[in-house]
Amino acid sequence: MRTLGSSELHAAVRPLVKAFWTYSETVHLLPDERRRRRVLPRYLLSDVRDAARFGTLLAAEVDGEVVGAAAWIPPEAYPVSLGRQVRQLVDLAPALPWAWAAALEARRGQVANRTHHRGQPPHF
Repeated sequence: MRTLGSSELHAAVRPLVKAFWTYSETVHLLPDERRRRRVLPRYLLSDVRDAARFGTLLAAEVDGEVVGAAAWIPPEAYPVSLGRQVRQLVDLAPALPWAWAAALEARRGQVANRTHHRGQPPHF
């Protein structure tokens, strides 16, 4: 295990796409594989870029190859700043024609999750 830097983002995206390809939430949001192929890598790239900024992008390696990754966002990173939101939009913009409905559904899930955690102490 080691921390990945901003120059290694794509190495983290490959195993994450593989891990989340058939994940139930991914399939629910992006049931069409063609859309998933266009959207999922960009979405995960945005996530790993954000985590790398905080030094919380971790990788598992075998013989120097990244075979697993985890992107964590620390509690102090919330609320998400306008600058981070713009960066995420730039990452996702090329995929938005294929992801608009999924983005709206995912946003509803985020709001529900934040409501559920409101009043709880900060946590990862």
